[in-house]
Amino acid sequence: MDGSKNVNNLMTILMPLGMGIGCIIGIILGNTLQMSLLFSTTLGIIIGFAVSVIAYVIYSVKEKNIN
Repeated sequence: MDGSKNVNNLMTILMPLGMGIGCIIGIILGNTLQMSLLFSTTLGIIIGFAVSVIAYVIYSVKEKNIN
């Protein structure tokens, strides 16, 4: 029971954190590379979300193997 609570808490923290960091990176890259700010921000959010989902899947698989 505690393992599933930890995984749910991790998911609750990782998703918005990854999207926020991706948004910041997208804004910086958009200003640096002279891209459309909307495109680079959206791309950063999508990449941040994808990375956080991959991290969540890896962590949940490791958590299942431990139990």
